[in-house]
Amino acid sequence: MPQSVMGRVAWLAWLLLVPSLSAHAQIGGPTDPSQSDQRTPLDELDRLAGELEARQREAEQPRFELFRSQVLPFDVLPFMKPNHWATMGFELRANREDYRGVFRTAAEAGGQPQARLVDTPRALVYERPALLPKRQTVRRELTVFLPGFNRNTNPLLVELAPEPGSRPEAAFQTFVQRLEPHQWIVPVLSRDPETFNTWAKSSATLPYSAEGSGPALDRQLYYRLVYPSNPEAPALPDHPLCWTTTSHLIWREFNPEGLSRGSFSQQQALIDWLHWGGQITILATGPSLAALEDSPLGPYLPARYRGQADPLTAEELQALSDAYRPPFWSADLYAYNIPESNQAATPPPREHPADPIEPSGERMPLLARLEPLDHPDVRLVPIAGPNSRPVAIERRIGRGRITLLALDPSDPALTRWKGLETLIRRVVFRKPVEAWFYANGLGAYRPLAPTETTWLRYVARDLGAEPAGNEIDPDDRLTRVDLPFSESPAAAWIDTTAALPTAARATLERSSGLVIPDNRFVLRVLLLYLLALVPLNWVVCRFLFRRQELAWAVAPLIAFGFALGVERMAAVDVGFNSSCDEIDLVEIQSEYPRAHLTRFGSLYTSGRVDFTIRTPGNPTSLILPMRSYRSLRNEQIQVSTYRSGGDPQLAGFQVQPRSLAMFRAESMVDLGGGITLEGDLTTGRVINRTTLELLDPMLVDVDRRIERALPSIAAWNPGQTDAAGSHIVDLGNLPDPPRSAARPDLDWAELDVYLQRLRDYVWNGPAERGAIRLVAWARDPQPGLELNPRVDRHRGVRLVVAHLRYGLPGPDDPAYTTGTSPPPGRPPDEDPTPP
Repeated sequence: MPQSVMGRVAWLAWLLLVPSLSAHAQIGGPTDPSQSDQRTPLDELDRLAGELEARQREAEQPRFELFRSQVLPFDVLPFMKPNHWATMGFELRANREDYRGVFRTAAEAGGQPQARLVDTPRALVYERPALLPKRQTVRRELTVFLPGFNRNTNPLLVELAPEPGSRPEAAFQTFVQRLEPHQWIVPVLSRDPETFNTWAKSSATLPYSAEGSGPALDRQLYYRLVYPSNPEAPALPDHPLCWTTTSHLIWREFNPEGLSRGSFSQQQALIDWLHWGGQITILATGPSLAALEDSPLGPYLPARYRGQADPLTAEELQALSDAYRPPFWSADLYAYNIPESNQAATPPPREHPADPIEPSGERMPLLARLEPLDHPDVRLVPIAGPNSRPVAIERRIGRGRITLLALDPSDPALTRWKGLETLIRRVVFRKPVEAWFYANGLGAYRPLAPTETTWLRYVARDLGAEPAGNEIDPDDRLTRVDLPFSESPAAAWIDTTAALPTAARATLERSSGLVIPDNRFVLRVLLLYLLALVPLNWVVCRFLFRRQELAWAVAPLIAFGFALGVERMAAVDVGFNSSCDEIDLVEIQSEYPRAHLTRFGSLYTSGRVDFTIRTPGNPTSLILPMRSYRSLRNEQIQVSTYRSGGDPQLAGFQVQPRSLAMFRAESMVDLGGGITLEGDLTTGRVINRTTLELLDPMLVDVDRRIERALPSIAAWNPGQTDAAGSHIVDLGNLPDPPRSAARPDLDWAELDVYLQRLRDYVWNGPAERGAIRLVAWARDPQPGLELNPRVDRHRGVRLVVAHLRYGLPGPDDPAYTTGTSPPPGRPPDEDPTPP
């Protein structure tokens, strides 16, 4: 039979066509009229030929195709920041059949682990189920964490496999680009994002010392504005802990229905991010604001839209231009003469003289009519003085804020105004001014640290990880533009330097009862072994047995005996075959019912066990191995798998015999309610609406350094009211002093060390002023964690930090105008000089 397609078609034509024509000729053609509509042999031949061609084209196509990969919220540029979780989107298609398997990152690329954790012999594979209908392009998202990559562009290998742990059936290479530690993402949700192009390269988003163009200038940006290719349905992460590289969000005439809803959705992730330090600016330029009031974001708005905007007066335009003057750029320094002999050089001016706002003809810029809410966290940003109309209305939401901008920055009169950059920097981004650094007769603006350009903070991540700033040696020969950017992390997942992971690791090691022998023990054993193996062995065999050749036979027995003896000396009888210890931190933002939960856990077994750690019913859970000791050179790398796309789990987490392995998990959990402070610390009251019983609570006023101990506060129960109950503490009628809660069997957790650290910490920045928090603890680990196989003993304790109140620094704060704002922990009018 012919092998080619055309040969098979010709052969089929001969078999079908000749007999049919012969029969047709013998009968004389069809006599039944109803048979005239039936398919002829030629039609059947065409159909078969078409099927053959389709099968050949299908055989020539690859089995799987990857059309596009992206890192959310980017559509094109795959920027990812080291030590931050990210959501990656992939557009895939199966060409030959419906495919059911898994989509994952490869364990290795080029012989090296792709996602190896820092200073620990563990690496990760990120995996999720993959159902690909035949010939349909589908989108699948993968939650990934890349702890460190230093190159600007880094390859990432992804695979399709029929089942977890099996060999891949297809592999694709994608690329991710490094987002610098000082840079943040700013999504722009707008039907016309082009109106924000001037913001992208202004003093609001660049350092004063910025110079150059193209990629060199892009690497100096503080904020990268992201414009979705589909403004009606932007590609935002639906995981709240994948927003940690986003500092601000710009919203203009965007329908909130374009964001997905639900407990694990873009809208819920946005609200979680807002409470932990996200900043949202909404341009109140039209009736679309009314639709926003009916969305899940509506209860957090600082004002209500009240109809048509009114034009600004000439006096208001003059006051606006006086309040927000053009910025003084680094390029202006070349015209600014700094005397070489002046070792205490006066910093150059921050701003140029006022630039007038010139309307187009008789048309004046408009100011939206907004009615502010009667809420203590709402404040107005007046144009000029307390009695003038507000240019913006804002509200503090947890650590973050929402700002309604009454002006339209795309108005032609405002786009020509040189002071618009300053207004955007101070009102929208709330970016501090940069300090002036002077050394060796040269001066420069010191770039801001990442912790200064975002309000986003998580206590478990940022406590102890924030340095004072980017350290610069004054003896270095500097130019006006070469001061380095700070590498200090903000909201980053780092186990090696942050305070809580470091302290938890030490506590868990001590609580396990496992002690690593010190150097003296090892040296003594080694000397005794060598003494017994060589001289003592030879003397006994030579003089006692009179046969010195027996020393060769005795040597293995000595080695075995010493190994058994050392194992017995180092063995610890902990009373069980497996155990898990946990130190959890629950962080709460006032009345918000969702909390950020961090688990630091250790696992011990008497034999080698592969654990699976999962949190059923909580799709926000992130679980990774935690560094327990520094890895050795050429040590074997253990690979675990983090699975998303359902109930997240860490699979293949191996624990060696009689050793300790540690893990870290983060998630958002629902506590049923929040913790609020009504009134002040003297006569107010604290209301606990959570499911936690708060033990040994302490109120901390950060600015005034006041601490007030409270009695234990019971958990809230359904049916209770805020009139009275054990979940309420009246601050005006407290026992003195409150009794401490009993702590049976909790000495291992070293609670006092953690509670004191949580009470004492102070973060720099104007956003921290006015902070009041409550620090307490609760018994037992947070429910929801499952270990497979189960352990014999699972114990733990919860630390609780509730942020009850924050201040709201305005755009006229000295931090945003002169850079002389007093640090938190001291009232603004207090003398900084110690007595």
